[in-house]
Amino acid sequence: YQWQASKDGGNSWVDSKMSGYNTNKLSVNAIKERNGYKFRCVVTDKYGNKMTSDAATLTIASTITFTSQPEDITTSAGSTVKFKVTTAETGLKYQWQVSKDNGNNWINSGMTGYNTNELTVVAIKERNGYMFRCVVTDGGSNKKVSDAATLTISASTDTKITSQPADVTTEEGTTVTFKITATGTGLKYQWQTSKNGGNTWVNSGMTGYNTDTLTVYATTARDGYKFRCVVTDKSGGSVTSDAATLTIGSGTTTELKITSQPTDVTTPDGTTVTFKITATGSGLKYQWQTSKNGGQTWVNSGMIGYNTNILTVNANNDRNGYKFRCIVTDKAGNTATSNAATLTIGSGTTTEIKITSQPENVTTPDGTTVIFKITATGNGLKYQWQTSKNGGQTWVNSGMTGYNTNTLTVNANKDRNGYQFRCVVTDNAGNTATSNAATLTIGSGTTTEIKITSQPADVTTADGTTVTFKITATGNGLKYQWQTSKDGGKTWVNSGMTGYNTNTLTVSANKDRNGYQFRCIVTDSTGAKLTSSPAILTVTK
Repeated sequence: YQWQASKDGGNSWVDSKMSGYNTNKLSVNAIKERNGYKFRCVVTDKYGNKMTSDAATLTIASTITFTSQPEDITTSAGSTVKFKVTTAETGLKYQWQVSKDNGNNWINSGMTGYNTNELTVVAIKERNGYMFRCVVTDGGSNKKVSDAATLTISASTDTKITSQPADVTTEEGTTVTFKITATGTGLKYQWQTSKNGGNTWVNSGMTGYNTDTLTVYATTARDGYKFRCVVTDKSGGSVTSDAATLTIGSGTTTELKITSQPTDVTTPDGTTVTFKITATGSGLKYQWQTSKNGGQTWVNSGMIGYNTNILTVNANNDRNGYKFRCIVTDKAGNTATSNAATLTIGSGTTTEIKITSQPENVTTPDGTTVIFKITATGNGLKYQWQTSKNGGQTWVNSGMTGYNTNTLTVNANKDRNGYQFRCVVTDNAGNTATSNAATLTIGSGTTTEIKITSQPADVTTADGTTVTFKITATGNGLKYQWQTSKDGGKTWVNSGMTGYNTNTLTVSANKDRNGYQFRCIVTDSTGAKLTSSPAILTVTK
């Protein structure tokens, strides 16, 4: 049997290397990049006769679409606030999460409404700066994470805004001001700007942004912008002004023209490229579009710069042959569509994907932070760590720190005792390899910190001698495991040489071991591990 895959609707086929590719059953990780892939099998008998099966298509369920995201909230201590998310789909499951460290780590929330689309939070001062987000899951176990919203607890304040900023309508090219007056002690000002009708706000850096008067240069690009001011007193209490809108009045219209078209790009896999357009006209707006099928159908792009004249694209093999064009609209609603430019990913030699180092089991006390690591070889590797809560019966993609790298960082708490972790590695051809599963065990008892007090030292010796590498360490119930590397420290294997499980390793120094490196992994009674520095063996003639 030889399974084959097609990325272009069956126009071309390549032999698959996925799990089971040479059996009658092919296993495929269904990732969104493989939506629409076709699979078939070529069966050959002992006489060389071949027969090709029908092609089967893999369809990935549509992604979850957020119609509204949770928003930042500033409120006084003791009040009750709500964070809400809405989606275009029904029948979804919700799990709100909270971060106490600015989004570095997230834990599932148990607050009121944690499993609905609306989370209720009591705003106490200890929660100042907490961030909240929602993980939404559909019936196909597809997940999507909402934006994070921040809860800010303001101190009580007697500050009052006595005069609000007013809307301004003006011609393009003029300079206008927005002004606020307020009463209070030790007042500080921070003007903010919104480009999307007040849905999101960012701090302004325009002239006067930290005074009571903001100066704005009125351009067509800023037509419809909103401006507001956050006033803070010396106690830290703050009030926010009403929002004022900038409207750019109409004038003489310059004819809409595309003066420079986007051009085709050929590049290796893994680079970043740009497509650019230049146009003339009044109040121009840009919308880049993408086609995966040679220009037959187009969808609006959300890539970096999609609403500017320059689109930035991560060039990977999955996007080989994609086309890009831009629709330009002027303030009168006239549109012009650019030529389509094609992205071609240059070919190269494919390196077989291999996992060269597996993640290891970890035993550690409650409250520590541990790391699971994998090393692999191949082209354009991507990583996705997965977690199992039921001994490996089912797996879900992890969102923990480093989930899409070769190193996963896990907060080890008692709720995660027995969790298993593995990594799915994918190369730029779509081939995958799945690591072994490593188990997290939360140990109990008093921990004496493990320390290496003396590292193994490099040794230079003549061929045929016997040398020792030694380590000293402090801690409870120490165990030792020496390891050896033949390739300069890129990969390591456990040693079976004399003393491999003691603090002293004995090595027969022969010329074949010239350049070998040796290190020791020390483990204490709780399972905490510490790895020594590597020592190099140099064998002379």
